Amino acid sequence: MSGPPDPAPGSVPGAEAVFARARELIVLGRGERAAALLAPLLGDGGADQLTVHNLLAHAHLVADDPGAAAEHARAVLALAPDAPGGHFLLGLSRRQLDDVAGSLEPLRQAARLDPMNPDPHGQLAVTCADLGLRDEAAAEARRAVRLAPGAAASHFAMGYALHDVDPAGAEDAYRRALELDPGHRPSQYNLALLAAEPRRARRGGRRAAEAEAERSATMVRLLAQSPSSRAPVFVLDQQIVQALGAGCAPVYFAWPMIRAAARTGDVGPAVLTVAAGLIMALCLVRWTGPVRRAVADRRSFARGFARRRWRAVVGAGLVALAWLTMLAASLGALVGGGGGARPWVEGAIVPALAGAVAMIADRRWARRRYAWLKRHGLR
Repeated sequence: MSGPPDPAPGSVPGAEAVFARARELIVLGRGERAAALLAPLLGDGGADQLTVHNLLAHAHLVADDPGAAAEHARAVLALAPDAPGGHFLLGLSRRQLDDVAGSLEPLRQAARLDPMNPDPHGQLAVTCADLGLRDEAAAEARRAVRLAPGAAASHFAMGYALHDVDPAGAEDAYRRALELDPGHRPSQYNLALLAAEPRRARRGGRRAAEAEAERSATMVRLLAQSPSSRAPVFVLDQQIVQALGAGCAPVYFAWPMIRAAARTGDVGPAVLTVAAGLIMALCLVRWTGPVRRAVADRRSFARGFARRRWRAVVGAGLVALAWLTMLAASLGALVGGGGGARPWVEGAIVPALAGAVAMIADRRWARRRYAWLKRHGLR
């Protein structure tokens, strides 16, 4: 976000001191305190009202009060219709109010009135990406990077514009932003969110495991900084869900072989079922490891995960039930010396398919949640 403007030359010295202190508070993220400091200057003939409203709009945005910010942005435009800052603040306010479409024109106007300022171009790129205007989003992001190649926000805008169309390019842009500013939280979050995208397959290998460990630690850090944020929790949850999905896969692959082996009534079904269970357990232990190591209170996180992602938990439970059914049937047939395992093995497909339906339902919910969180970031 571009910084608040300097006070007008005609402002009284006392007002200038208030403006300077308000700017400091805004930069520190103490928007409510800045707004309280500026409020007495509203309507004060000795204070420049354009600067007062501009600073108040910034303060309310920082304080997560976009309604009040929009009012002050409109007041700025009433005093100076061609003020790019007024259009920019109005666009940011509407976006924060979830009126993404309504933020488009003010941001376009801000970029047109102040073409050398990278901030309106970057925010316009983000908004266009959310609205599916991919060509305009990419063009505005390129302008932001060209105007401010050393600014993390510009590269974040490029990553956001590419997020849904070129994941590899988006990842490079987010990493470039973090090279410039290792503490840039939106880039940290979106880089992790990119890997947690519900349609993205889980990758194996040592490098992927290291990336997941880094991602888990980053999300726990972000959660500590923003305890009320739902975004880091989603990324951690999604890592567990991906591990559950990968862990359940051996049951589906093994079922046809176990069913075929059940005709003989020998040790084959039991061996295959136990092998599938061991692979499932090893996958779950290994692939949930990064989250388990990063989270301090594992029990509390597990309870919360079961509430938040109950569809995935039910799905995994049904797949586990299918495996237990096959295990009991194959062991029973082995001990009894008969061939009665096959009907039970065939019947195990019912809970397995029901589990798949529950996992698909969780994935559809996760896609909607992912889209919302991508737009709202760390809120």
